[in-house]
Amino acid sequence: MKIGPHTMSRGQLIGSPIIAKTPGKANEDGAGGVVVAEGNFVARYFNYKANLPRSEAEKVAYYIENSLRFWGEIVTVVDGFGVSRQCRYWKDEIRWTPIGGDMVSVDWPFRVEVT
Repeated sequence: MKIGPHTMSRGQLIGSPIIAKTPGKANEDGAGGVVVAEGNFVARYFNYKANLPRSEAEKVAYYIENSLRFWGEIVTVVDGFGVSRQCRYWKDEIRWTPIGGDMVSVDWPFRVEVT
């Protein structure tokens, strides 16, 4: 797993509960028919989930905050299967949960960039 220049020691990219959504809309017309206004893109969301050493989490958090400026810049995320995606970090904060010793649990959201 890799986020930009950082290779993570563990973790995986998991499709989030909102796997895909589109700006398309469906409504009823006056005669009971369906009118569909199609969107022009599909948004896909993933979460990077891992239990990491705190020092590793801090390095990546610093990168997200200062280089990516949270969702301000696009980053290449490579999953455990070697699949690359152009993504944006998709939250305005970085959190982790201490789980014991020097380990923390992270669950960081990414949105695949729409081209």
